[in-house]
Amino acid sequence: MTPLNYITLPTAILRLKDLNLRQRILLALVVSFNEKGLKMSNELLGEILDVWPSRVSKLLKEMESKGYVRIENKQSQYRKIYLLQSAKVDNILLTTKRNSKSGALATKRPSTIAQSRHIIKRSKDAAAAHTTQRPMSSEPPTEEQVRSYTATRGFPNFDAKHFIEWYAANDWCHKDGEPVLNWKQTVLTWLRRDQAKEQQAQAAKPAPKRGDPDWLPDEQEAKRIFKEAGITK
Repeated sequence: MTPLNYITLPTAILRLKDLNLRQRILLALVVSFNEKGLKMSNELLGEILDVWPSRVSKLLKEMESKGYVRIENKQSQYRKIYLLQSAKVDNILLTTKRNSKSGALATKRPSTIAQSRHIIKRSKDAAAAHTTQRPMSSEPPTEEQVRSYTATRGFPNFDAKHFIEWYAANDWCHKDGEPVLNWKQTVLTWLRRDQAKEQQAQAAKPAPKRGDPDWLPDEQEAKRIFKEAGITK
C-alpha cells in the first residue's frame, strides 16, 4: 500500500476533546472504510501514524474503552475495526445507517465543502504537540541537549528534532513498551544504527568505473596512463 502523505479528518472528529491527534486520525480511517471495517496491521498503522506498532495497540484500546470503535478478531491477522454507534459518535457523521449485524455505522460523504471536512496534512510537529508524555525517571532532553551530546560524539548533523518527536509520539517508550530511562544510551543506539545503514549503503554501491567523477586508478592503471601520456616519475 502506498504510504499516506495526508489524511482527511471530518470536522466533528477533529473537534473531539477526549481523543488525541493520532486517535482522531485512526477514527477518520475507520470512518472511511464504512461498514467494511478497517483492516490494517499495527505495523502499517504505525507507519501512517509514525509510532511503534505497540503504541497503536494502546491507542486502539483506549478508543475501544471510550466507545468509539469495536475490534473484531483482536488477535488475528484478519482483525477489523468498526465504528460504533454512541452518543458521541452520532454527531460525527451527517448521514448514518445502523448495521444490525456488526453494530457498525455505514456513512455517506458530505455533499458540500461547507458541511465538510478539513484536510489535515500529516505533521510531526502537530502530532508531537498533541501527545501526552509518559513519566520518566528523568526529564526528556531538549533538542539542544541532544544536539550538543551528539556533537561531542562526532555527529554534529544528527537529527535531534526527529529523535525527540519520535519518542514523544511513543510516550518515551522503546519498541517493547519499556520506558526510556537513559536517553543518551538511546541516542547512541540510533547513531550506531545510522552508521550501520551508511556502511551498508556504501557497500551496496557499485565500484566506480573509469570516467565516473569519483573514479581513481589503481597503481597499475596509473602507470599505464602515465606511460601513454609520456610522463615519467
